[in-house]
Amino acid sequence: MSEMLDELSQDFTKTEQVDTDAASRVITVCEEYGLTVQDAVCMLGRGGRMTVEILASDAGVKLNREKWRKELCDACGRELDHPVVTRLGDNIKIAMTEKPLITVTLSSVQLQCTGERLCGDAFETFTDGAGRWYAVLSDGMGTGGRAAVDGAMASGLTSRLIQAGFGPDSVLRMVNSALMVKSGDESLSTLDILELDLFSGKIECRKAGASPSLLCSMGRVSRIEKSSLPVGILRDIRAERSEDTLVDGDILLMCSDGVFTGGIEWVEKKLRTYDTKSGELHKLAEDIAVEARNMQEEHEDDITILAIQVKRKH
Repeated sequence: MSEMLDELSQDFTKTEQVDTDAASRVITVCEEYGLTVQDAVCMLGRGGRMTVEILASDAGVKLNREKWRKELCDACGRELDHPVVTRLGDNIKIAMTEKPLITVTLSSVQLQCTGERLCGDAFETFTDGAGRWYAVLSDGMGTGGRAAVDGAMASGLTSRLIQAGFGPDSVLRMVNSALMVKSGDESLSTLDILELDLFSGKIECRKAGASPSLLCSMGRVSRIEKSSLPVGILRDIRAERSEDTLVDGDILLMCSDGVFTGGIEWVEKKLRTYDTKSGELHKLAEDIAVEARNMQEEHEDDITILAIQVKRKH
């Protein structure tokens, strides 16, 4: 618990200033649209980037979101991105940040094992309303229904906790505890968490038993790989973290271990020879998935590929 509070306090230290006048105008706009606001804050972080957070009662008010967003932009004097809404019991948290400088294109491909209705891999992508984009990939141990339950639980719980405001390191510990007590069964799952700052391009990758990710930047391919155990094995878990910065056109591949049955070098070669300006990201992911399945001669495994490309606005 102390580590979770420490993470939250670190977030607060990144806030340089609070604009109380803008917060008052935000509350006025919200109330004009029928929202019962309990609190609102307009935070200015490093570089003067504004983040708006609103806590309101979940009264089921229907409003014209685009018109409401534009009025909030006028109230703050900033161009704000679309809101991210998180339900917290009887309340909702609305988070908005200035429009980011980086856009993300995602192409995903999943292949479950022959004869199985469910895939043991699960993934989710989302923004947190504070200028960060996340991808969460989980691989439940084995194949079929049980693996699908473990994978979906790990990725789903991770995503919801991050959206609720917890840091990825704390979330990993909570998900680990949840898997350890789940019905008293042995539940194991890998976790691969990508955090991307949509303003600076900085990424943080946290891996718990997850396969390597591949980064193609300016024609060169590098591996993001760290050795650690999956969640659900030991009470004390600490995922390995890697950092890097993406530039315009960079491509990152997040993969489940089924992709690398035939090795990793051939995937690196495919990524290295891919034309990043072709606009055929989905074809790249699809070709890799099909070739990976053809390499699984003795034992099939679920295959998931997330192909992520960033573009910087000029």
